[in-house]
Amino acid sequence: MDTPFNDMIEEITKQCSDKGIQASPDFVVFLVSLVSLSLTNRGYETEGPDSNETKILNGVIEKLFDPSRPSFVALKLQFHFAKRYRDRGHAVKKCRSRLAHKTAPLSKEICDTVKLDSTREMERLYQKILVFITLLSGLGDPTLPPVLREVAIGLQSVIQPSELPRFVALSEPEKEEQLAELALIVAGIRLFNRDRQSGGEGIDDRKNTITFLGFCAWSFVVGRGALIPGNPNIGVAEWRGKCFVFSSVEAAKEFGEQPDRFFSLALDIVRKKQEYIYLFQMFNDLQSTNSYKSSSDEGPYFLVRQHQEVQTDTHVVPTFIDKDYSASLWQLREQALHLADICRSVTRSTQTFKSHFRAGVNLQTLMPKDKEAQTRKDSSTNTITAKKYLFGSRGRPNLEELVNCGCNNE
Repeated sequence: MDTPFNDMIEEITKQCSDKGIQASPDFVVFLVSLVSLSLTNRGYETEGPDSNETKILNGVIEKLFDPSRPSFVALKLQFHFAKRYRDRGHAVKKCRSRLAHKTAPLSKEICDTVKLDSTREMERLYQKILVFITLLSGLGDPTLPPVLREVAIGLQSVIQPSELPRFVALSEPEKEEQLAELALIVAGIRLFNRDRQSGGEGIDDRKNTITFLGFCAWSFVVGRGALIPGNPNIGVAEWRGKCFVFSSVEAAKEFGEQPDRFFSLALDIVRKKQEYIYLFQMFNDLQSTNSYKSSSDEGPYFLVRQHQEVQTDTHVVPTFIDKDYSASLWQLREQALHLADICRSVTRSTQTFKSHFRAGVNLQTLMPKDKEAQTRKDSSTNTITAKKYLFGSRGRPNLEELVNCGCNNE
């Protein structure tokens, strides 16, 4: 508890010792927790003599100073049982631990298998897994053939015997994790089938948790805390996840007309009589009602608040997009006609005994080589200029001679 409650417990213990009353600190804590549920959630916080802390202090001291009251004796008995007996959650945890210890040798034998040489060994390993899952879930006796057959059907929907080689190739921690996961999945399948009345062989029936321990809820409100046993043979009414039984049909009908009003009035009675809080295990109901409003002609109405958390898987079902999907009736009609034409078509083939005009050809290739070739040559020519002149024209008559000569321009 927090510091103000610690100071309050010390003050209560001191006042009891001054009066000569024996009160252990644990019992004082038990009383403070019950009285705080009946006071701290009503209205707003105030200071002074009307504060919640003062009311809790006075309420606990009042009970301790009058130990002869029947309600105080009931609270002492409840404290005795609360201190020496475990709650349901602890019992479930202990049962699971016992089942895990019981199946540990079989789990080790399964995880030690690293090789499957034959189909017979594969079947034996599969039978061991079936027995292990049945024992670990605690749902039925694996020696009974109907139970083992139902477990096998559930396991085959998750893993087939042909997939065991991949299982034995895993590491030991991975095998243990997968075995625990398979046990939870198969147990869920069997419980679902049992709920649909199509399975659940060998699963024992558990009694439903009835609010007010099976006492009539209507009589408890009308009688201001009267404990009248209900009759489950009349029927069990379910409202907001809670089950109620009644002593008569008329009581059930009247409760069913205004269940919110009757339940809020029942919580008000439980607040005033703290011995009912532990008896009916209504801690969560009282803690969730943090305030109330008064409504005309209907009595108090409590505002119930509760924190809820929801966890969803990212992709429960793998996404699939059909590219050929179409919502057009004309396209669907075209596809139907095309399929009808294909159904009426016939495919034929012909195979000859021998093949002709085929011959083997060898081909050899050489690696490329680098070569050079000169296909061009530069050259030049020069023409001779022809000149003509007469020879012997001076002083030599009739002896003229034409001379042709050539000279180079250079």
